[in-house]
Amino acid sequence: MKTFTIRKNLSGFKDSTVLHKAEKNKRRSRSFMKKFLVICLTACSLFLVNLNHPAAEENKAKTESVQFTEAQKSEIAKIQKQILADKKILIEKYVEYGALSKEEADKMVSHFEKHYKMMEEHNFQIPPHRPHTRHMHK
Repeated sequence: MKTFTIRKNLSGFKDSTVLHKAEKNKRRSRSFMKKFLVICLTACSLFLVNLNHPAAEENKAKTESVQFTEAQKSEIAKIQKQILADKKILIEKYVEYGALSKEEADKMVSHFEKHYKMMEEHNFQIPPHRPHTRHMHK
């Protein structure tokens, strides 16, 4: 029968293989902590970068409304009326060809007329575009 002698190192471990495994585990945990720290810092920096983005501030700036002269208003009104008439003709053709029912066509035409009245009330100003917000309807 063989007998083994156990050597005791200065660090308190009984065998050199056990010491080697302990050092490996220590290195692994340090490596894991470094990776974890890098991931956390990267995530934080990505969130903080977007706080004061210049494009977000550009959207907040209000566009000035242009005051049209009476001649300009009448010209725009004439064009808008022509567009409304063309849309009505188009919807009538869809009804004629069976793509829309009469009720659906009436709804669409009334919506187009409401839109024209709204444009007329607002002096034919183009409504502002509000990206990434919900539209408020009356």
